[in-house]
Amino acid sequence: MRRWDRFLDSYMEQYAASGVCAERVKSARSALERWGSWMKQRRPRVMLERVDADLLVSYIESRTSFRANWRLDSSPGTTTTKRKSELALKPA
Repeated sequence: MRRWDRFLDSYMEQYAASGVCAERVKSARSALERWGSWMKQRRPRVMLERVDADLLVSYIESRTSFRANWRLDSSPGTTTTKRKSELALKPA
């Protein structure tokens, strides 16, 4: 995905030139590099023209954890951190 790398470099040049502080530029580059790395590992390869909301949701799901309230007999309302893939949600 050389096109992604070129796109990222071009975008970051414009972003830095817009007057944003250096730390924000560094943070944005880091986030976009993680996104690009994830896309490069996908099979079949993702074309930039075909990036859609479903792909973004898949990326976010693979990178984040969230808090869930567990309803356990021994400790109702216990809050714990789980990955979505580890959590089997059942209607209450």
